[in-house]
Amino acid sequence: MKFQIKEQGSTAHIAIVVILVAALLGALGFIFWQNFVNKTSQDSSTNTSATSSNTDSSTASIDISEWGLKGTYDKDVLGTLSYSVAGNDLTFSSPKVNSDILPCTGLSSSSWGITKAQAGDKDASGVDVADSWTKRGGAYYSRVYPQAGCEDKTSQVTSIDNAYKDLFTSLTQSN
Repeated sequence: MKFQIKEQGSTAHIAIVVILVAALLGALGFIFWQNFVNKTSQDSSTNTSATSSNTDSSTASIDISEWGLKGTYDKDVLGTLSYSVAGNDLTFSSPKVNSDILPCTGLSSSSWGITKAQAGDKDASGVDVADSWTKRGGAYYSRVYPQAGCEDKTSQVTSIDNAYKDLFTSLTQSN
């Protein structure tokens, strides 16, 4: 009889441990979702601030007010340009770019953007951003662009990438 009681007690302890582990995993999953997955949608702001320039009808300007930057771009290539900022990442969006390159596996207008960093931050290779990124004001910026994809539309992708590159080069402080 003592043997049966001992066995039942062990089973109860195992059940309690399994329930506690499941509860812990559920709580950690919720915390991850709340802090990382859901945070992007809460921290994102989307702006459409493209205005035509008077000097050239194919040139438009964009004001990235969150970062105190402004620049110009070729609206014949990029169309109406908008962006969203989530933390230190800015992602561009353009219906015209999407229509020019879609359907295309792995690329959309949101494949292009900008990443922001501060002096002392390291890039993905471990190099200080001050050594290789573009400085505007007190921050450093790097272009985000697709590394490959859409090989059947190489000329369109190259034209789009060059327009985003020119936009990045034109960025100045808006203050």
